[in-house]
Amino acid sequence: LRETLIKIAKDTFGVDVSKQAVEQAERPIVSIFTNEIDQFSKYKLAKAYVRWTRANELGALTEVERSQWRSLFESINRILK
Repeated sequence: LRETLIKIAKDTFGVDVSKQAVEQAERPIVSIFTNEIDQFSKYKLAKAYVRWTRANELGALTEVERSQWRSLFESINRILK
């Protein structure tokens, strides 16, 4: 959800970290948020993401993000069988 979370964080916290995220592609996005956004809160970001999911459909995610979700659910389903 890296790209989507960057957009949500920008809307929620008013800080655009897209440049840092590209420059530090291997670094966890939450780590970038923590360093770049004053008083960053995972809880506030999570609430913003839930609100975002209510207003958007699956197609709003990037193809990579949809693929990652698909893989996650396939792995969960394999484990639960």
